[in-house]
Amino acid sequence: MGKGCKSNKFLTLIKKESLVENNDKVTESLLLTSEKNDNNNLPSSSVEELSEPDEPAELEEEISKVNKKSLTREEYYTKLAELHIKYNCIPQAIRYYTLAIGRNPTKESLYNARAKLQYDSGNSRAFILAYQEFSSKLDAEDQHQLVVINCAKKLAQLLIKEKNYTEALKPIESIFQHCLHLLSDQEVNLYLFISLKLRKFYKCIDILSKHTSIQIEYKVIDSKIFTHKLLTSAIEFCHIPKETPVNLKINCIILFIELGCIDKVDCYLDEFDLKNIKIYSNLIVDLIKSLMNIQRYDRARRLLELLMKWNKVKNLVSLWMLYAECCVECFAKVENFELNISEFLQNSETDPIIPLIQSAIVDKMAVETKWMRLARIYQEFGYEDQMATCRTKAAGVDLKNNKPEVENGLDCLDILKN
Repeated sequence: MGKGCKSNKFLTLIKKESLVENNDKVTESLLLTSEKNDNNNLPSSSVEELSEPDEPAELEEEISKVNKKSLTREEYYTKLAELHIKYNCIPQAIRYYTLAIGRNPTKESLYNARAKLQYDSGNSRAFILAYQEFSSKLDAEDQHQLVVINCAKKLAQLLIKEKNYTEALKPIESIFQHCLHLLSDQEVNLYLFISLKLRKFYKCIDILSKHTSIQIEYKVIDSKIFTHKLLTSAIEFCHIPKETPVNLKINCIILFIELGCIDKVDCYLDEFDLKNIKIYSNLIVDLIKSLMNIQRYDRARRLLELLMKWNKVKNLVSLWMLYAECCVECFAKVENFELNISEFLQNSETDPIIPLIQSAIVDKMAVETKWMRLARIYQEFGYEDQMATCRTKAAGVDLKNNKPEVENGLDCLDILKN
């Protein structure tokens, strides 16, 4: 069957089964669109424009055996979708799921079933579009509140994977406005995480103060001069109760690091164990990067060593790059720094770059030489950004070592060229 015939066959089946009624808005919409354009019988926001395969005789025979009288229309459309999937007629299956959604627009499983087909057909944003459509059909003020919360969380998490934090914030803010009494620590932490990514730090403080047991105390300041600009310096202490969920605790610590108030939460950095790290590894990496940004390399290194005791991640090149940076910085800045990474070595399954990184870390050489060796390693394996960082650090070390006279030292421009 050619692409131009798809609307006719789809419409013929609907007419044959007497499914068109005056009050069937979904089917009426399909009919009107089909009459206007034979190649586009469903709204483009709902269905991918895919070439439809021929339907085998076996499929038509199975359709004829379906007991329509015992099924609701939603069930009937869903059954037709499933039969088309069985015979790999995916575009038709997507269309029938759309009709089923029209009959029951608040049934999440129908959106998921259709989105999976669209995703497998090449639409990478199918699930995001599905949950955006699904959320628009829900009313946060009625009995669907728990469904609204679940939908908002899933949509936000999908958008976070795209790093689209601005859009991810919208459904979360909505449930905090309409469903506050039903929210848990999970939603609070998601709200905090997204706000952190958007660098809405005062919003984060507001979230912690209003929705968690974390206590933030301020110095007494004349209310006439108290502004957001004074808020950071006005923080006197932060108390994070032991029972605080680990992910919430990590995000709280990251917030205070970003605010320049790590001294208020420094004591909580020693409370993480391997179990926490396995569950919250991505958040731990965010914490490590935040510590590195404020040059707390020894703290970051210790967390990395704890993380790399976990076999699932110990061979990740990205972690070894972070670890190398922390170790070389510690060699440069920590007096009498000693390093023992023997427990991370001798693994035959590692990426070829990892033993080279390990060697650059442990071999005895000047700090700037370590940076330059790492730069050459990263260049060889195509990590251009990391190479540039190492060269910049090497040049910085050399400039410090040669102040105030640099004429007998290496020219930092020569270093950058090598």
